Amino acid sequence: MMDDAAAAATTTTAVTAWRDMYGAILADFAYDTARDDKSARMLDRMLDGAGMPDAYPALRRMIRGKTVMVAGAGPSLDGSFEAIARHAGSAVLIAADTAAGPLADRGIMPHVIVTDLDGDVERHAEASRRGAVIIAHAHGDNMHMLHHVKKFRACMGTTQAGPVGRVRNLGGFTDGDRAVFAADHFGAGRIILFGMDLDGEVGRHSGTAASDLATKAKKLLKAKELLEVWLAGRPRRGRRLYTASDCRIAGFESVTYGDVDRLLAPGAES
Repeated sequence: MMDDAAAAATTTTAVTAWRDMYGAILADFAYDTARDDKSARMLDRMLDGAGMPDAYPALRRMIRGKTVMVAGAGPSLDGSFEAIARHAGSAVLIAADTAAGPLADRGIMPHVIVTDLDGDVERHAEASRRGAVIIAHAHGDNMHMLHHVKKFRACMGTTQAGPVGRVRNLGGFTDGDRAVFAADHFGAGRIILFGMDLDGEVGRHSGTAASDLATKAKKLLKAKELLEVWLAGRPRRGRRLYTASDCRIAGFESVTYGDVDRLLAPGAES
């Protein structure tokens, strides 16, 4: 085990590395860190004022050591519904924003929804009433949407800037990769990706306007980079990474739906 000094040095190095990467993202997309900070503070006040308990401990209990399926809204999501449904009762299912609706339409209720509140908030609120935990993200462009968190029964906040109060930085940039980073942060034993097609093709479930497709494709490529370099590139003992999506992601083992069935079969080696 690392001593306290070594652990502190490792944490400091990781924080510095993230700040460098975050700075590069801000520059690449012309985002404003001051607005990100302001949005995070606003979200913290809203969560505190809503009177709901902090969902962070519940997410830790839900995810730690478990198999987590992460569903994104990429083109391959359409082919994955049956595989996800087969295991939604035994694995934790995290949906990235607009993937939650198509799943619910097929009777598959996510346990967790990761959103920056630009998807179908009313459907997310209904999922929350049925037991889903919402991870709501604050950034410089969604301050006018943060009030929607008052509709949720269980919610925690995230930011890509500095943490404040009940708003944490778990890593990630888009709803999809933030969902994967959340699963990792809370200690998932296995993470399996579905509908996480990050090579630039935007899926029909994403709800992206035609005028925003180029920016969305660029964001997907950044999400892939973060998963490969920041998450998979930093191994964690006891964690295994798989993808059943139509996209190769370095550090994630590519598997078929049949492979997923074998991995998650009762009595299979974890």
